[in-house]
Amino acid sequence: MKLTVTIVSAVLLSVNAFAWGPHSEIAQAALDAMGANDPLVQRLGPDAKRLAQYVWMADLRQSLLVRSDEVFYADDYLLFPAATRHYQHICPEVEQTYSPYFRRALQAVRTESTHNASRWIGSLLHFTTDTGSPPHAAGFLGPAHSKMEN
Repeated sequence: MKLTVTIVSAVLLSVNAFAWGPHSEIAQAALDAMGANDPLVQRLGPDAKRLAQYVWMADLRQSLLVRSDEVFYADDYLLFPAATRHYQHICPEVEQTYSPYFRRALQAVRTESTHNASRWIGSLLHFTTDTGSPPHAAGFLGPAHSKMEN
């Protein structure tokens, strides 16, 4: 819970994020607000910077991500025993992701590599940042959804 509160607070307090924006900008604004001395940033080390990339994880489902320094399958960070299917990113369904993804991210922070922890946090961040997007929060689909996001 402390991890979620820290991340959400950082987003809300950041002077760099004035409205809903692309996931990467929201994540970066949160990291900037948290600062280099934040316990989570220190725990993740250099992988904390990757949160601005990993926050896109839920939009990359069923994709093999190939980057210059890593290769992984997005679904490895989206599907697990507590979440066996892909969720819509629209309220109210997205609300079902908070608890299982938070618990999985916390497990990763406590027991796994910083790469894995950052990827799991990225999945959680995607769902929570989508919740703050007006069309996602209101449950709008179709043309109105895209217009409201853009």
